Amino acid sequence: MYVSNLYCSPWLVYVKNNLDKLGMSYIFACQGYNINSIWFEKTIKQRLHDCYIQNWNIELDTHENCSNYKLFKTTFGFENYLIDLTWYLSKSMLKFRTRNSPLPVTKQFYSGQIVNPLDQFPCPLCKDVHADEFHYILICKYFRVDRNRLLGKFTRLKPANILTFHYVVNNSNIFHNIDLTNLAKFKRSIISTLNDCLGHNYTFS
Repeated sequence: MYVSNLYCSPWLVYVKNNLDKLGMSYIFACQGYNINSIWFEKTIKQRLHDCYIQNWNIELDTHENCSNYKLFKTTFGFENYLIDLTWYLSKSMLKFRTRNSPLPVTKQFYSGQIVNPLDQFPCPLCKDVHADEFHYILICKYFRVDRNRLLGKFTRLKPANILTFHYVVNNSNIFHNIDLTNLAKFKRSIISTLNDCLGHNYTFS
């Protein structure tokens, strides 16, 4: 009846459009045929999952605020640090990883002050010109003592480049050199310090 324009409803349109998106238009066109319901359910679930993962990867690659996140979140799935760490440490880890923190790069982005993602954002603690996640994990002089204490000699011996940053923040590593709890403590220290700084005596220019 739908094909013959005898009957139409928003629900039918919704079903047909989704089948079209999943490459299964023939299912809607062949409703009179005996289609295995178990196969149909499994196939729909798998294709919905595949489409979601595909869209997730596209957004990860194209969103201007995921430049750091995609360095360590390369596969879709649950992150064990959410249950392996204490609540307050996992919260700090999550905030730092997802740019839900007081980092200048984050605050400027969400306040609409950033036109070009490559604009430079000064660090209020050491006045470096690019205050992003990379800067605070590996470079900022203000956190040198905490960095040496919590991350150990690894960050002192390795060059401060993108490969070192990737290793430090990538939870897929087993952290032979860096303890996950200490990494979370370091991120919590960064967030706490910047909250105090930005909340009292620092404004963006």
